[in-house]
Amino acid sequence: MKLPEYLRINEETQFDVLEHQGVLLAEREAAYCTLRLYALGDFYVELHHHQHFNVIVRLQAFATGSHQFDQWLDDIGIDELMA
Repeated sequence: MKLPEYLRINEETQFDVLEHQGVLLAEREAAYCTLRLYALGDFYVELHHHQHFNVIVRLQAFATGSHQFDQWLDDIGIDELMA
């Protein structure tokens, strides 16, 4: 699946695709949320999971080289890139 196609589907379907096809690359804690970065084909998805309410509050998809991806570079280990 390509990024434009992923962006066209509804959020529930986006989450299902991410859950079944995404590869977790990194995870970090933020205020009230756990942020996870997934690789999905030739793009990435950042998932925000609210810890207290146990719900997904945001999915954001983006391409390599974007500002969102650059923010994760220090959190991605070489092992994840070689997988």
